Amino acid sequence: MKNALRKTLHLAILATGLIGASAYAGGPGDPLLTCSSADFNDANVTFVSCDGFLGGNLINMANTLAAGNALGTLGLSSNGAALSLATHTSDTLNFTDMLSGTVYIGIHIGGGRAYQEGTAFYKVTLANATHDITTTLPGLSNGGLYGVAPVPEPATYGMMLAGLGLLGVVARRRQKK
Repeated sequence: MKNALRKTLHLAILATGLIGASAYAGGPGDPLLTCSSADFNDANVTFVSCDGFLGGNLINMANTLAAGNALGTLGLSSNGAALSLATHTSDTLNFTDMLSGTVYIGIHIGGGRAYQEGTAFYKVTLANATHDITTTLPGLSNGGLYGVAPVPEPATYGMMLAGLGLLGVVARRRQKK
C-alpha cells in the first residue's frame, strides 16, 4: 500500500513538473504564439512572412544567434544585431531611418498579452517611404531594423532594358538568316 501511494505521489509530481514546463516557453527560440499579418494595422504595410514569437527580448542583443536564425528563415543573412533600434508610442514603432521597399524588422512584446514576453521577426513591404509602422500588438516593448532590401537604381533598369533590346536585335538577325 505504501509503495503504491509513493509511486502515485511520484507520478503526480512528475506530471505537475511536465505540465509546468510545457506552459513556460521562456528560453530563446521557444515558440510562444504565432506571428501573422494580423499583427499590423497599417495600410502602408504588406505582410510577407514572419518567424516567432520567440521567448525573451531578442532585440536587445541578448541572443543574437536566435535572432540571426529567425531572420535566416525569412531570407535575410544576419548576425542578429539590429542595424538601428526603434522607439515606440503606444502601438507604433518609430524608426530614425527612412524605411522603404522590403524591410526586415523585429518586434518585442512584453506582458501585454496573456502570454510570456516574446520577439517576432517580420519581412514586410512598404507601399510608401515612412519612419513609422503601426502594429496591433498590445504590450509593445521595442523594435529593431535588421535589413532593407536594396532598391535598384534607375541606371540598373536602363541597363536591363538595353540588354533586352540587344537580345531582341540578335534574335531578329538570326531569324533573317
